[in-house]
Amino acid sequence: MRRTFLFVLFALALPAAALAGTVTIDFGVAPHGGRPTFSGSSLANATTLNLGAEPYQVNEVHPGDQSGLAIGDSVRLSPQTLHIAGIPSGGGGTLDFTKSWRAGHHTFTETFTSFTLVRSPSTHSIALALSGTLSVPGLVASEPATAVFNFNNAGGFGRTMNWSMTEHTVANVIPEPGTLSLLGTGLLGLAGLARRKLGV
Repeated sequence: MRRTFLFVLFALALPAAALAGTVTIDFGVAPHGGRPTFSGSSLANATTLNLGAEPYQVNEVHPGDQSGLAIGDSVRLSPQTLHIAGIPSGGGGTLDFTKSWRAGHHTFTETFTSFTLVRSPSTHSIALALSGTLSVPGLVASEPATAVFNFNNAGGFGRTMNWSMTEHTVANVIPEPGTLSLLGTGLLGLAGLARRKLGV
């Protein structure tokens, strides 16, 4: 009886565990070369933010990250210029901004469509909190994603600046055909047990 009970638990738990997958995206990216600039009287009052020329590279990978990237790998950002004229601190706006990379057999694409702007009391920094979705064909379908841009020109001279983009996103994984087969196997196992018990 005990063996039968354990088998039933195993048959139920295995497919359930397989269906409960997530993928964690937790890394930072920064420019490598190029010349990021802003327009406006100071960075805190900027009207546009230009990310500079590619390449953009991973500069930090946090524990648990499953992006498949390593420090120094390339990430594509588009467009290079973000328009924030007339938006006060705490205000929001819309945009069509993408962040994408390829790792292994997967192409990851994040599409950010809105942001909240934080204009610092300091004239040398500004931040954008981005909201959008993450999609990976065959793995993730339009799961919520967030990221933060931090800009600064601590020296306070000219129109050049530094920036970094970080995020922490946990997305649900699409059950693959193999996972569904596993669920079916578990159910078949239960059906076989029921037949044996009933002596059918």
